[in-house]
Amino acid sequence: MRVGEPFFDDLVVERYDPRTVRRVLHELIREQYIEANRIQGFRRWGSAQVHGNDRYQFSLEQSKALQKELPGVDVLRPSGSLVYRIGRAIIYPRRYGHHADDCPTTMTLTGSDIQLRMSKGIFPDQADLFNDTSGRPEVVVLGFTGNHLDGGPQVAYLGLPDGITKNGQVNWKALEPLLDGADGDEAGPASPANKPDIDSPGGIMPAEVDRSTQPEPPLKLKLR
Repeated sequence: MRVGEPFFDDLVVERYDPRTVRRVLHELIREQYIEANRIQGFRRWGSAQVHGNDRYQFSLEQSKALQKELPGVDVLRPSGSLVYRIGRAIIYPRRYGHHADDCPTTMTLTGSDIQLRMSKGIFPDQADLFNDTSGRPEVVVLGFTGNHLDGGPQVAYLGLPDGITKNGQVNWKALEPLLDGADGDEAGPASPANKPDIDSPGGIMPAEVDRSTQPEPPLKLKLR
């Protein structure tokens, strides 16, 4: 679904290829789920809250990989939150649902003062972090769905928030898919060949090998 006109590419195109930025953001979230599933597999127990904590802790370790893919990106932590500064976009990742068919227009931002301010498009201390030559930054919410059983991101959207309603739901000036027809359809749940495997160091299960066409080893026989 979309709300308003496309906006995100204009915020990053001066410095980065928008298609690359979209791909990298999707991979960041996907890797967070893979790592959280891997850790939970070693732990042999867990819950949605524990899984969310694991995702967040791993997101703090992705800074170097992100800056390698997109040089010049800033990873900021206002009030303990996590945001990415990419071009003129201040990107705030936020899980808004559990399943692929959850609607992004139901997203809420009422958990903290930082969320309330960003829901109005206000980034704290932006006067100190940005100078006049960089242009006015726009707060962009990166909303995605997923759960600790099926993984994620199942779907993901980029949105320009415009305040909240009385029940905490976000009003949107614009909302667009993170991945659209230009980059391929939204990635669904991981296929069996790509689901996390607790015994695999990289967290990825290798594809099944079709042994029906594999040659049988020769028999070693000795005459007596």
